Amino acid sequence: MVRDQDYGLSDSDDERMEDAYDEELNMAQFRVNKADEEKKLLQKQQELEEAALYYEPIDPTKEGVYHVKSFDANTEKWRWKVDFSTLPPKHYSPEITVGSHKFRLLVFPNGNGVNFVSVYLDTCQSTDVKLVRFQISILNQKDIRESFSQDAEKKFGPADNDWGFKEFLDLKRLNSDAGFKVDNIVHFEIVVHICTQPYLVDPISYDSRKETGFVGLQNQGATCYMNSLLQTLYLLTYFRKSVYKMPIDENEEPQDSIPLALMRIFYRLQFDKTAVDTKELTKSFGWDTIDSFLQHDVQELARVLIDNLEKKMEKTDQKEVMRQLFEGMCKNYVKCINVDYESSRKEPFYDLQLNVKGCRNVYESFDQYILEETLQGENQYQAEGFGLQDAKKGTIFLKFPPVLMLHLKRFEYDFQRDLMYKINDRYEFPPEIDLGKYLSEDSEQKKEDNTFVLFAVLVHSGDVSGGHYYNFAKPFVNQDRWFKFDDEKVYEVNENLAVHDNYGGEVKKSKFFWLSSNTNSIYKKFTNAYMLLYIRKSQIAQMISQVEAEDIPQHLEERFQKDRDEKEKKKREKLEAAKYCNVKLVRDENIKQAVEKHGTGLADIDEVEPMKFLKENTFGDIKKNLHEIYGIKMEALRFWRWTKRQNHTYRPGDLPMKISDDEVTLERRYPQIKQLGGCVELYVEVANEPFDVVKDEEDVEHTLWFPEPSNKYLLLFIKEYDPQEKKLIYHGAVYAEFNQQISSFIPTLKKLINASEEDELAIVEEIKPKMIENVNIDYTFKEAQLQNGDILTIQKIPPNFNVDQFEIPSAKAFYDYLSNRVSVEIRKLDDPSNTVMSVELLKNMEYPEVSQALGRALQVDGQHIRLSGHNPYSGHPLDQPFRTNANLTLKDMIQIAQTGSPTKILYYEVLNEPIHDVENKKELLVTWMNTKCQDVEKFKFLLYPEQKMGELRQMLETKLSERKEMENSVIVLLVISSSKITRLVNDEDLVKSAPSGKGEFLRAEEMSLTDYNIWFGQGSNREDKRLLQVQHICKETSGYRLFGNPMLLIARKEETLGDVKKRLQEKLQVKDIDYKRYKFMFIVNMKVKEPLEEVDDTPFIDLYDNEKQSTQGEVVFAMEHKDPTPKTRWYEKPIVIKN
Repeated sequence: MVRDQDYGLSDSDDERMEDAYDEELNMAQFRVNKADEEKKLLQKQQELEEAALYYEPIDPTKEGVYHVKSFDANTEKWRWKVDFSTLPPKHYSPEITVGSHKFRLLVFPNGNGVNFVSVYLDTCQSTDVKLVRFQISILNQKDIRESFSQDAEKKFGPADNDWGFKEFLDLKRLNSDAGFKVDNIVHFEIVVHICTQPYLVDPISYDSRKETGFVGLQNQGATCYMNSLLQTLYLLTYFRKSVYKMPIDENEEPQDSIPLALMRIFYRLQFDKTAVDTKELTKSFGWDTIDSFLQHDVQELARVLIDNLEKKMEKTDQKEVMRQLFEGMCKNYVKCINVDYESSRKEPFYDLQLNVKGCRNVYESFDQYILEETLQGENQYQAEGFGLQDAKKGTIFLKFPPVLMLHLKRFEYDFQRDLMYKINDRYEFPPEIDLGKYLSEDSEQKKEDNTFVLFAVLVHSGDVSGGHYYNFAKPFVNQDRWFKFDDEKVYEVNENLAVHDNYGGEVKKSKFFWLSSNTNSIYKKFTNAYMLLYIRKSQIAQMISQVEAEDIPQHLEERFQKDRDEKEKKKREKLEAAKYCNVKLVRDENIKQAVEKHGTGLADIDEVEPMKFLKENTFGDIKKNLHEIYGIKMEALRFWRWTKRQNHTYRPGDLPMKISDDEVTLERRYPQIKQLGGCVELYVEVANEPFDVVKDEEDVEHTLWFPEPSNKYLLLFIKEYDPQEKKLIYHGAVYAEFNQQISSFIPTLKKLINASEEDELAIVEEIKPKMIENVNIDYTFKEAQLQNGDILTIQKIPPNFNVDQFEIPSAKAFYDYLSNRVSVEIRKLDDPSNTVMSVELLKNMEYPEVSQALGRALQVDGQHIRLSGHNPYSGHPLDQPFRTNANLTLKDMIQIAQTGSPTKILYYEVLNEPIHDVENKKELLVTWMNTKCQDVEKFKFLLYPEQKMGELRQMLETKLSERKEMENSVIVLLVISSSKITRLVNDEDLVKSAPSGKGEFLRAEEMSLTDYNIWFGQGSNREDKRLLQVQHICKETSGYRLFGNPMLLIARKEETLGDVKKRLQEKLQVKDIDYKRYKFMFIVNMKVKEPLEEVDDTPFIDLYDNEKQSTQGEVVFAMEHKDPTPKTRWYEKPIVIKN
């Protein structure tokens, strides 16, 4: 161990160093403070400069209210010069005019109950002013730039005539020194903007069809990306007409046919009055509800959908349509500089992916797209017949399509951090672009006009984790009218909103909301263009011409008209159904069944079959119906309304209905039936015998079947607990008087439950399932705070009652049992899809009790059972099992903290040794990979943390001795993470250093004994071999991404690149036709190098050593090819159209 004195340091040296360190810290803090002060000064200076541009100097000749400036027809600036000393506590200014509306200021010069000037904008009692944005200022008469302002937005209505600021300006600042009040004079400034856009003024009643001629598409949850694409394709009328012409079978249904579903959407977008549903289309894609809640990439959907439609058009007259619309052609070439040799290939495209990063606009992206790269030095090109040559490599366009889809690469992949991020940089795209200079000189289109006009802008608002899509389009020929399509709503907007606002980048925002420049607050825009559609100017009329009646085939017109008629029929049926409501009549029989099933509560109302009645039916009609069904006298029936109490129990409450209510209709008694879900829930009280007989004034007797609704009586529901059977029994409802002592009511209760005179009664109140309280029989019912609908549970206590004879001896204990019992599905951890059995357990059981209970049920030793929880999101077991020392109860095990809802699923393993022994060891999961680079099986091992990894390797040797595929081979262990080999495991490594999941895992594979001795033992001969890893990569719009199983490659001196490629092909068993598409390159320091082309005869080790000389880091050999299970940007599932 090295001590301080070894360096010759004294105590005084230490003190000097500490003082120097403190001084440096103080200087650093001083620099930070100074930088903050300079930043604040700069910001203040910018604010003053902006205020100087906004506030005109005060005109001393003006008096009272006067007009200053008009910004537009609906935005005006006024001023009001007022003597504050003459104002009453509350004062209105003279009126000002904005457009056709009048306003005034309401001022409280000494504050409206506060120590601030209070100022409000008043609408002069106008009822037609809707949405207003306004700013009120008190001008500073010493320095106009220091004027004080506040702004607000308000939707005024008949009851809202004014809006403003109770605490506008502190009265302490209202003086001549501050400049806001000089000689008692105050200058107010008011800017008012009246919003006239219908969708802002009244978004609820806004009618897209009426205002714009278009309708929107309903969002199913996260289908905004699809909606933006569908609207764009719909407005591309050449595409729409072509879809209409696709042949369909008359027996096809939209949910089974993509073309028919798309036709139906287009037809409805053209003719429906409200937003169109897209569920038939997503069903035709083969998507379920979950798919509709996964957000995808709009450009990915465009590719998949167009490809799907093109395949369906192959054998029809429309087979060339997609190519005619979207297909362009480019040429990739390599041209030698010093010899006459050129290699090229033509490549069609349906969309172009343009770089945003490092480019200011579309032109710079195209410049970058065709930018030539010089291949020289180490990157020389292997020209057939000429050897390595300096060359130019590039791309040139041969043909642009009529409709040019440009995908802006806003999302890029960070290869080092293995994550996506969004580029929000400013990127401009003009209304017209001329692409002629990007065409090859020998292109036939070179002589044509290559001007393209912006037709649509698809926008993404948000970040890499998600967001919202919508689109703008200019759908009319020779009309500069832009429309915004945002799911259900469509708005007409100006070009600035459609185009310039979607450039992205940093935007300056003014505190003066009507100013568009000279602003001082900067923020980053997360809303920007993601896809652009341009149309060749000479073909606009053809691409977006009007869709006439003859463009829609007659059979479609007839079919869709029939659908509309059916829809109207359903609408009429719905209106007819609205005349009815459901009534759930809960009888004692329902309560008895529910108590037998659940124990707690009264009726299970969800299981009560509803009866349908007209809303104009009376309660007398319902009684008549019950009389006809059950034969009960109508006068022996009475209704109580079920109510939800504050403690979330459901009981008959309030007071019962009166006899006079028999003439009252359902909708009159319950005008809020719609809010009740169209259902009225009633308890049906049936009197088995008259309650009383009374005489009227004429001494005529009348039978009362029920007590009059009053506060004299209460209705109680009675249950009995039977400890022998361990169950609750329902005995019906009884009346008691509020002021009656409960002890005097016991004879009635004994009679009800058939108890003997000798039996005592234990009485508890079921307040709610988990709140059971003893009832003091010395109280009156009122003193015991009992009310209508309460539940009393009674238990007979015979003279010879012995508590020890019963498992659950009391009602209170039985309620506790009911609140804790839960039926749990038990599944094997290695067969997680199948339930072995369901076991009733108690939520307050601890881990050992649960494992012992399962042991008894499964007939195994409970001490050998290990339990794991269920992940409700993935539908699979949790990654880590529960530990016995975590003090867990069953409730903890089945409760998922994120959702708060029980999963009621447990997984179990039967271990070879007691779980307490197992938990002291570390569990290692090892994936066995065969020689074809396929994961074959996963193994689980338990070792002590201080054991060595060589012991694990020997265990694997024993376990896999019969399954090895190579002769004289040894098993090696590797650590894999994110499709990379991160390290080789040595025998001397400790188990505790092994990966525990969390993104890393152990992989076992075979290596020849010779190679093993070289790389892991004391062998030599490394000069003739190289050990490196091979990774799979795929190219995406944002760069390269790793995937699949990485491999170890031991390259030998005699092998060429071609030999290595052949060896890898045989190992992976890839067909020749597919392997031709593979590209091979090195990755050096995580940077992907150029593909190795036409150097198959070069020794592989030479190629590797050449790269290795330039770096101290790792050199990886990579194979670029398509990922069979590609990963999209922020979601795991790629877009798949299954139909």
